[in-house]
Amino acid sequence: PEMKAPRSCFWALCAVLSMSTAYAGDVRYLHEGMKASVARKLILKNQWVPNLSQVSRESPMWGQQAQLFQRGYTEVDRCAVDRSVCILKYRKKQACLEVEIEGEKASQMRVIGWSHDCQPDR
Repeated sequence: PEMKAPRSCFWALCAVLSMSTAYAGDVRYLHEGMKASVARKLILKNQWVPNLSQVSRESPMWGQQAQLFQRGYTEVDRCAVDRSVCILKYRKKQACLEVEIEGEKASQMRVIGWSHDCQPDR
């Protein structure tokens, strides 16, 4: 005999998933190509807080990561070595947001993508 989950459980699960997605995915103000400084102001205004990974907090900063940190980007989690791309990491309650930015100079960096496919660190 095959067991079937009650429909009410299915709909309850859907409701929970849609609420968490709506909460975590509420970054409609972000757009590819926008200046990183503008995106950062909007992210912080919407109650996201800088959230570096433990590895990033324990590793020495250099290059573009150090330059961004010196400019006040305390959320710069990591930067690529072979190209001018960095990840800014934020958290809001249990949600996580990583914003990928690109550019040769910190003042000219632009958003090229973002994801909630991360875990907030404390």
